[in-house]
Amino acid sequence: MEHPLIITEQEGILHLTINRPLEKNALNQLITKALTEQIKRASDSTTIKAIVLSGAGSTSFCAGADLRELAALTTTGERRAFFGAIGSLIDAFAHCSKPVITKVQGYALAGGCGLVAASDIAIASDDAIFGLPEIQIGLAPLMIIAPLSRSIGQKALADLVLTGERISAERALAIGLVSRVTTSADLETTVETIARRLATLSGSALTAAKRTLWTAPDSELFSSLESLADRVGLLASGEDALEGITAFLEKRKPSWKH
Repeated sequence: MEHPLIITEQEGILHLTINRPLEKNALNQLITKALTEQIKRASDSTTIKAIVLSGAGSTSFCAGADLRELAALTTTGERRAFFGAIGSLIDAFAHCSKPVITKVQGYALAGGCGLVAASDIAIASDDAIFGLPEIQIGLAPLMIIAPLSRSIGQKALADLVLTGERISAERALAIGLVSRVTTSADLETTVETIARRLATLSGSALTAAKRTLWTAPDSELFSSLESLADRVGLLASGEDALEGITAFLEKRKPSWKH
């Protein structure tokens, strides 16, 4: 049986494809654990520069948690561990030192919508559908609210959470859930172009930028400017920054040390 996670690595880009198309690429415990392990491996890698996450097939990126597997659990502890594993995956996205790109085609619902929110860059095809339908089955997307609240405003988030209604890719772009929308035909090319561009950049600069993107919203403005000045000063003293500045002045391509 083919593994539910397809892993390929080429030219500094790690491609992770959830391979459960018949189950709309729903997250069971096996796939959640495997994704978390790969994200953490990429974070520590000296060769991987960017990560692309997608779902197999054209009908669904990820439809959220595998409800059949959830229904088979019999104790509160087991259910807590089931959702805790999804929380660990979202946490791995945030703490990964490499940028994570989600390639979204078809449905991105519940936990799948959470993965989109937790990614650094989300590219959606114009036929993608987003939503948080948990409220309709007596649940609530409590963990997913955490990354979503960093992407979209309170009123738009409350609308998604409390009504459970689905929204289009255009609406997702308008509220800040995704970065760009493209046609289905152009989705692959658009994502690959962005990933390859990231793979040409300084790894230390990408890591510093990503870390600040995730931590800055939790910091008080003026005190954070002081600490960020320290970070930029250290970054500017690193090999990559010195090489980048020199290459710019000499009108040549930089040779990163990463």
